[in-house]
Amino acid sequence: MEPRGVSSVIATILLVGVVVILGSVLSIFTLGIAEDLDAPAPQASFDFDWEKSTRTLTIRHEAGDVFDQSNTERLEVVIRDEDETGQNDFLIARGDWANQSDGRLSVRAGDTFVITGERGGGDIDVERDGADVDDDSETHEPEIDDPVQIIWYGTDGTSFVVSEYVIKSGEDP
Repeated sequence: MEPRGVSSVIATILLVGVVVILGSVLSIFTLGIAEDLDAPAPQASFDFDWEKSTRTLTIRHEAGDVFDQSNTERLEVVIRDEDETGQNDFLIARGDWANQSDGRLSVRAGDTFVITGERGGGDIDVERDGADVDDDSETHEPEIDDPVQIIWYGTDGTSFVVSEYVIKSGEDP
């Protein structure tokens, strides 16, 4: 076997590998995939406080990124409830903490979102920084073991769960 023939095959394989890598990198930038890599969902820390006696859930933006019109289409708080079998989630509360369509779009450290339910059902009261908010809530108050999510919707149509919390029974005021 002649050594020149082996090095020619290795050189061809290396050349094909380099062309494939360059083609992949070029396609990432030309297809716009790289833009998504540069713009991750905002990162923030939230504090959840459940007051069992008043059926009130207070959510506070503690620290991190500001949610505003440069990076956010909508910031939504969602509370779900499972049926008795634990299989099906039912939406029990949804409120826009921030939304570009109605001009309420600036959530920063110190801002609060409060959901209060009436014992035994009825209307849910939703407040953003002390002001009432129109919401799409169902008539079911928050209760023990309900999962709570803060969902971010980006201006490019992407969505991401920014924070999650489950209401626990031991959290009495």
